[in-house]
Amino acid sequence: MSVALPAGVSESRLVPIRRELDVYLAIAQARDLARAMGFDAYATTEIETAVSELASNVLHHGVEGEAWLRRSGDRFEVACTDRGPGFAGTAGRPTAGLGVGLPGARRLMDGLTLEDAPAGGARVTAWRRLPPAKPRPGSPVPAGRTGREPLVPGPVGALEAAVALRSAEGESACGDAYAILPLADGVLVAVIDGVGHGPAAAEAAAQVVTALAELAAAKPGAALPEFLQAGHAASSSGRGAVAGLLRVRPAEASWAGVGNVRFHWVADTAQHGPEAGEGAHGQPGGFRMGAPGCLGVRWPDPAPREEAIPGGGIVLMATDGVPFDVLPEAIALPSAGADPSIPEPSGSALREPVEAMVAGAGGRDDALVLAVRLRTPPIAPAHALDTKALHPPR
Repeated sequence: MSVALPAGVSESRLVPIRRELDVYLAIAQARDLARAMGFDAYATTEIETAVSELASNVLHHGVEGEAWLRRSGDRFEVACTDRGPGFAGTAGRPTAGLGVGLPGARRLMDGLTLEDAPAGGARVTAWRRLPPAKPRPGSPVPAGRTGREPLVPGPVGALEAAVALRSAEGESACGDAYAILPLADGVLVAVIDGVGHGPAAAEAAAQVVTALAELAAAKPGAALPEFLQAGHAASSSGRGAVAGLLRVRPAEASWAGVGNVRFHWVADTAQHGPEAGEGAHGQPGGFRMGAPGCLGVRWPDPAPREEAIPGGGIVLMATDGVPFDVLPEAIALPSAGADPSIPEPSGSALREPVEAMVAGAGGRDDALVLAVRLRTPPIAPAHALDTKALHPPR
C-alpha cells in the first residue's frame, strides 16, 4: 500500500551498482517509486529508461558505484556515482563510449547535471517533476492546492522528516517499510520491519501499513498500543513483523513499539542544555527498543505502552539492518534550533545523515532509517514522562 507523503518529507533509496543484475534492481526500485509518487505509465517508463541508462554507465565506465533514488515532494531524482576517473580525470577527452545514454536521459528528464564526486569518480544527477493533477469534472480544486498534496493537520504544521532505505543485496523489494499518516490532532510515523527480506518480507510489512492506515482513518484518536494491536491482527496470516510508532502532536510526542525497531531521541542541546538526555556510551539522546515480541507471531507480555518523549530535538528510528555502531552517527544530526523555515525537501538537512547511516549499513539485510524533527517542546503528563526509561542499562 502506498501512502502519500506530506510536504517536507523526503525518501531516499540506495541501490549499489556492482553487476548487471543491479541495473535491473535499480530500474525496479525506480518503477516502484515513480508509481508511488503518482507518475502515469508513460512517464514511469521514461523514468525507468533514464535510470537504466545512468546505472549502466556506472557499471560500464566507472567499474562500480551506487544509485540513489529520491522522492522529494513532487520531484523524482536519481543520482548515480561511479568509482571511475571522473569527468576531470579524462582531461576533457572521455574514453570511447563514455556518456552513451546521457543525451537520451537528459531528454527524458526535466534536468541533468554532471560533476565530479568529492570522494572521486563521476556523479550524474537527473530529476523529473510530477505534473499538476487535473481536477475531475465537477470536483474543483480548492484555491492554493494542486489536488495532490496530502492533508497534514494544521495544529502540527509542516512535518520535516527524511527516510533512507536499501534492500538486502540481490533483492528487488525492501522488507522494511514506513508510513506517515494524518491523525485527528497530529501525525503517526511508523517504521516496520517484515520478518526476513525480499518480496515476502515486503508483503508482511505492507500488511501492517495497511492496518495502520485503516485504523488511522476509522479511529484517529487511538492510542499507539491500539495501532500495534491492529498490526498484530493483520499479520496473523503472514510472516509477521516488528514495528516502532511515533505520534507527533502540537504539544507532545510519544512512542511505542514491538520488537527490535530502535528509537533514539537526539537532544536539541540549545534548548535542553549539553547534558540533556545522555544515553548509551555517553552519547546525547535516548535509546530504546520496543517490547519483546513480533506482530502476527507473539504479542508482548506485558503489552506495550505509550510513553511520552522530550521535544525540541530529533527522533531517529532504525531497523536492525542498521548496525549499532552506525547509529551513534545520529548525534551529527542538526539541532532543531529556533524553528527555522522548512527547506526545499531535496535539500533537507535531515536527508544527508540518514543516507549516510544506510550507506554504512552493508547489504546483508534490509535497512531503514527515519528522522523526524520535533519543533515544539511537549507538555507531557508527569505520570507518562520517564526519561530514565529512554536509556539502556549500563
